Amino acid sequence: MEKLKPHRIAYIGYYIGGLIIMLGTIYIGALALVLGALIIIGAEAIRKGNTFVLTEKGIRHDFRFVVTASIFVPYGKIQDVSITQNILERIVGAGTIHINTAGGDTHELILRSIPSPHKAGAHIKKKMQR
Repeated sequence: MEKLKPHRIAYIGYYIGGLIIMLGTIYIGALALVLGALIIIGAEAIRKGNTFVLTEKGIRHDFRFVVTASIFVPYGKIQDVSITQNILERIVGAGTIHINTAGGDTHELILRSIPSPHKAGAHIKKKMQR
């Protein structure tokens, strides 16, 4: 069983936005510092609340923050696996895996910005063939 967390690069916009707001303390005051810190802390909490688990029987996405949710997709139901990487993800070795299952037009499960996506994708494809 392998547990994967989204890479910090997936939340870079929140981190940069929080830092910019924090820099606004020069003009706005301490409120900007607090607001910027809350944005960064919130983004990190959401990132840590996402867990993707590759089990022997399938893939599970657990989300625990204010609410708790869990999605399980058995390997036998998976029809297609695709991997995408933007330029920042390629630099840091992260990427997104899109999982399609039988009977759906959209991606039923998206493993967003996980580390070593090609290794995880190969693992999933190997389990699909069994």
